[in-house]
Amino acid sequence: MRMHPISRLFIMITLIFQGVTANAALVNLDLNDFFADPAVSVSPDGSSATINEDPSFSFVLLSNDPGLGDPNILNAQPDVGVAFDFNFVEAANGNDQFRAFLTDDAGNGLGGAFNLTLNNSLSGSALFNLSGFVGQTLGLTFQLSSLPGDIDFSSFVEISNLRLQTVVTSVSEPHVALLLIPFFAAIGMSRNRKSH
Repeated sequence: MRMHPISRLFIMITLIFQGVTANAALVNLDLNDFFADPAVSVSPDGSSATINEDPSFSFVLLSNDPGLGDPNILNAQPDVGVAFDFNFVEAANGNDQFRAFLTDDAGNGLGGAFNLTLNNSLSGSALFNLSGFVGQTLGLTFQLSSLPGDIDFSSFVEISNLRLQTVVTSVSEPHVALLLIPFFAAIGMSRNRKSH
């Protein structure tokens, strides 16, 4: 059975939009592959970790740095990002900061869009797009810091659902219009044929 050209075009446009909006988890990552300071507790299955503030140190780390011999878990690929969920709870009288940041294979921070910094309690999800570093091995560090003037050392951060996932690519409105031009042209041609 032959499919009408307009039906074929509609299916093709639908598939394009499905490809553009994909956001699926590719690989769940194990937090047991990270170096953890003593004030960090990681679940046995590596699906979550809690970073507790430590009054003896100015910062506490949960870090994966391949340059220091940690497992290579972030091998950058096109259209892939690293994502995680977080819950930062700052103590009532605390002056603390939570950071999550990507590093290169030498341990240098990548800065900018590859750095999440919070100075107040907040829960949410974060995504760092790795597409610009294809072929490189990257590191990821979570850090809870006690800043000057901190008097309450009960702040903590929960990290969970660390994963590699496809990166959502948004389609701008002009791009959408360009994709739809052939569809509307085909409808117009079909109507013209019927009227003649």
